[in-house]
Amino acid sequence: MKNPFLILMIICITQNVFAENGYDLWLRYNKINNPILLKEYSKQISSVYIQKNSATSNIIQQELFKSLTTM
Repeated sequence: MKNPFLILMIICITQNVFAENGYDLWLRYNKINNPILLKEYSKQISSVYIQKNSATSNIIQQELFKSLTTM
């Protein structure tokens, strides 16, 4: 080892790094804190209709409910 201090620093720095993975990496629903933007979004999305014919449409319904109530 030529530089043990450098290796120690790299170990210390990388221990505090956390990466997102899984569901929240792709579908992250953050609360909208801007009241003007939230009002505009609410105007644009007044209702959603999903025809329930399959397991996929049930998943779509669950995902839309989760996203719209979270944001």
